[in-house]
Amino acid sequence: MSGTGVLAGWLHNAVIKIVATYSMPGHRVLLLAPSPDAVSSPRRPGRYAGLFEAAWSVARLGRGIQTAFAAPYVASGESMPPNGLFNVVILAADPQVLTSIRPTRWCRLLVPGGVLAVVTHGRRTMHGFWDPADSLVWAGREDGLKYVDRIGLLQVPVDGAVPGLAEPAVHVRAHADLHVFSADRGGGA
Repeated sequence: MSGTGVLAGWLHNAVIKIVATYSMPGHRVLLLAPSPDAVSSPRRPGRYAGLFEAAWSVARLGRGIQTAFAAPYVASGESMPPNGLFNVVILAADPQVLTSIRPTRWCRLLVPGGVLAVVTHGRRTMHGFWDPADSLVWAGREDGLKYVDRIGLLQVPVDGAVPGLAEPAVHVRAHADLHVFSADRGGGA
């Protein structure tokens, strides 16, 4: 399943930093992983597998923690994760999954001033490089969220060495993107 499995060290560090930066002890955090229905290849764990493993670290920071699977988006709202308001909602997913689950629709799960943090990446296609940032930012604005920041998250050591390889690899994904949104309008549209 996409929310379970071995969590990459860089993603675990990112979750801890997101929680420590955008929340305080006593705040509520929701970790969202795409449901197996939303992932194109559920049998093979992706680079964001194991997100739920970070729950214990979030709890150790003194935050309330909940985990849920994000089902594909349906206009009726049936795809919504658990009820309740959260100070921080964190989702990590491949870019093609973002279009089917539309994470910005969960703005109504955020307290006023709450943060939605989406970890994803651009990808190469036969037509060039596709960056999901534009569509993600547009959808966020449509859903009542304010786009706050885009932060690069290193996935490999700065020296370029990849564990297990004798020489640095030339075509290794070096970073993911963290897109930060705020629910400045009290939970969005």
